[in-house]
Amino acid sequence: MPTKKKRQIVTDTTLPSALEPKDACPAIYTGQKLLDKRPDTYARVVQELASGKPVTRIARDNKVSPETVSAVMNRERESIQAVESMTKSLTTYASQTALIRLVEKLEKDEVPATLLPVCWGILRDHTRKDQGMATHTLEVRKTLTLADVKRELEEMKSEAIDAEVEES
Repeated sequence: MPTKKKRQIVTDTTLPSALEPKDACPAIYTGQKLLDKRPDTYARVVQELASGKPVTRIARDNKVSPETVSAVMNRERESIQAVESMTKSLTTYASQTALIRLVEKLEKDEVPATLLPVCWGILRDHTRKDQGMATHTLEVRKTLTLADVKRELEEMKSEAIDAEVEES
């Protein structure tokens, strides 16, 4: 019924359960149904998991639930880890090979020396990322407290000169 009063929700916590524990049916996701009905999608989900794509995006792109993607991830953990390991090895090899060729080209003056820092930084970041290391370093030089800021302001005020401005 329509009313202008704000409704207050009251939940009765004393009511007995409507279901018996044996009648409850928990949802258990295994990915088996996806494997049986759409094996190509199942394989694509595994590949995308191995490439590091987010679960929610994989679910949306393949029209499956995120729970199913998580179940596939748990079920195919070994396969995914094997692909990730192989990818890391290939990336490391490619990085080393590219670096060697870059140095050779630099020695022959075929590449401007200004490109070296950029190329090296990109290669190094990818190698460190694949090894699970940090790719960015933040340096904190000094931290300021409120007392430090107030002291600075007081020093600035003490050095200030009083002046009057006359308009002509």
